[in-house]
Amino acid sequence: MLKKIFTYIIILSPMLVIYGTPIATLSIADIALIAILPFMLLDLKKKDQIKDLIIPQFAIIVIYILLQIVYICLVKDSDYIETVFMPTMRILFYYFIIVCFYKKYFNTESGLKFYRITALFASLFLILQFIVLKLTGKYIPGYIQGLDVIEKLQKHAATINSAGRVRSVFAEPSHYAIYCGLYLGIELICISKKIDFSIIIVTVAMLLSTSSTAIILVAIIYFIYFIKNFRYLLSKYSINFIIIVLSIVILSLWYIRTDSYKMFVNRTFIEGNATEGRFGNYDLIFKDETTTSSERIFGNGVLKIEEYIPAFPRIYLYFGYIGMIYFIIISIKNLLNLKGINWIATFLTIVLIFPTEFIFGINILLYAPFIYLDFNNLERNRNTENKGES
Repeated sequence: MLKKIFTYIIILSPMLVIYGTPIATLSIADIALIAILPFMLLDLKKKDQIKDLIIPQFAIIVIYILLQIVYICLVKDSDYIETVFMPTMRILFYYFIIVCFYKKYFNTESGLKFYRITALFASLFLILQFIVLKLTGKYIPGYIQGLDVIEKLQKHAATINSAGRVRSVFAEPSHYAIYCGLYLGIELICISKKIDFSIIIVTVAMLLSTSSTAIILVAIIYFIYFIKNFRYLLSKYSINFIIIVLSIVILSLWYIRTDSYKMFVNRTFIEGNATEGRFGNYDLIFKDETTTSSERIFGNGVLKIEEYIPAFPRIYLYFGYIGMIYFIIISIKNLLNLKGINWIATFLTIVLIFPTEFIFGINILLYAPFIYLDFNNLERNRNTENKGES
């Protein structure tokens, strides 16, 4: 029971993070994790081996951050310490959860099933929001009325018009893309391996979101799917394959005529709002002449940043060349050695660190189990079922 509760909290955490609590800076997702933590600590047994509990790759990061914050507390002034302390504690908390509890308490079977339900719910709700907004000009808020929700969502719900962007139950369309993009990759490439109802729903919702992150993820995931399965689809299901390709071509031709596509092109390539917002601050980090040699090597610590800066330059800002080199080595190692769900989750993480900052937020809790835990048996079982159906 404890494992299922923990698993459900992890899967729901990117949705729950929009709700505040009386404790400043803590969301309902944070409170839920803090509440279940003592029960998991009490449940740990003396016979549990450390090697069977921890995820070494994340453990190294946690140790590095701990050493870094100790050093900062010893040599930096109080203002600097205040700037890094709370962001560091939040990141350490999330990474500590991953390192110490995922192997024992995240239930892969329950997690995958529940993730499918939540991804479909978020996608169907986004489609409903989109249809109602376009037909009536009214927006259905994606949060529970009466609960304390972040101010950005309240303003969005109050000011959105029929030309606005829907965001399902998340703070931003890109947050929806990060959440459901992983599901789309897992289901299409590793589990179902065919374009079924759930895949169509999620694909349509991601395109309707007009998020540049969502649309690029859809393009990459479908490209991998067709490259990986081209010969099999052509030889086994030649008629179906032709129908699928023609359907995609027709839908693509239809989509490029929609307002959603025009908004995506406008924000990404013409006005450049999305591109500038994601990549405009790269130079701010990599070309900062005030950075000292030690900061370049070891990093500045997990600073509180007002500007939007994606994860890739943040790795350098926070952890210096050491952090960059470690991340690159781990990424290459995982891409070469992992398979199936673990590989696609790793690949999408690498893709997403360039336009988003998600590995330094709560979404890393969602991606980590699909990178580091064993889903091989589940993949084999689903593949066997799919073969039986075909």
